[in-house]
Amino acid sequence: MTGNLCGVLKLNKNTTVRRLVERNDGRGQSLVEFALTLPIIVIFFVAVVVFAFMLYAHVTMSHAAREGARYIVGAPYATNAEVEAYVKNKLGILDPSRAVISISPPPGDRDPGENVTVQISYPFQVVNIYVPYIITAGGFRMFPPIWVTAVSTMYLD
Repeated sequence: MTGNLCGVLKLNKNTTVRRLVERNDGRGQSLVEFALTLPIIVIFFVAVVVFAFMLYAHVTMSHAAREGARYIVGAPYATNAEVEAYVKNKLGILDPSRAVISISPPPGDRDPGENVTVQISYPFQVVNIYVPYIITAGGFRMFPPIWVTAVSTMYLD
């Protein structure tokens, strides 16, 4: 290359246009690929975390429903309010005020040989995206909650 300078533009002593083109090592391409894949990776990671918390909510509610049914088996004539308070105490980090608890049969109908059922439903909010309070009074939830339900049935002796 030293003797033939036809078609080669010298920028300074050691750099030519050909060397600049040959020096392309793919750094720009890697940056573009990273920028395209990063949102997909972040969305996947967030989905895994949300699914893990939903699984935690279901396991916690199953445990609480089982504990409520055991409480009734131990004290068949306990009121529904007592059982609900006991179950809400077992919900861990879930908000007990949002849990919907149904108990059947009512305390007067719990006879030996019957089944007792405790059902807990909890509105799991996947993403809370609120429109500012200026637009609506209480905010607007873009995604409706997913109801997670756990049921436990036990036999009264």
